[in-house]
Amino acid sequence: MKKILIIIFVFFSIISCKKIENFNKFELIYEFDLVIPENVYANTLVHLEEKPITISSEEFLKHNTSKDLLEKVYLKHLNIIIDNTSDNFDFLSTINVYIQSENLPKVRIAWKEHFPDGFNRLELETLNDNILPYLKKDNFVILIDIITVQDLDYSIPVTVSSSFEIEAKVFEN
Repeated sequence: MKKILIIIFVFFSIISCKKIENFNKFELIYEFDLVIPENVYANTLVHLEEKPITISSEEFLKHNTSKDLLEKVYLKHLNIIIDNTSDNFDFLSTINVYIQSENLPKVRIAWKEHFPDGFNRLELETLNDNILPYLKKDNFVILIDIITVQDLDYSIPVTVSSSFEIEAKVFEN
């Protein structure tokens, strides 16, 4: 009987630890629209419009935490999708995405240098470093640079979708 009680205790202990471990991990998703401008010449570096992102305290409250309790932040994924499905990214040579915030340096967090032909959706390579200081601020800026391999004589609307994986301590009750 003792063995059964010990096994049950260990089982529930493991399950409750897993729940606590998952409870303090969540994702923040930011999505915004940009336009790749027209009249861009081949082999030209283009700085796209900067996108400021405001960090909502309410988002953290939904997860029973706050910015002060954040422990780790990683960019899990960053995708760029052309809104018009008949266009594709064949005109690109390189894309670099940076994060910047007040009193913090500009850091490259995502990039792509090899583009499959005909694709209108890109999943970029992402930085595996902890970017915690940027999400502890009230806001940060996303900057995107592209280099083209061919002339672009019309603008291309795109959607940028990013997901940040957050690890945080939870409020103590």
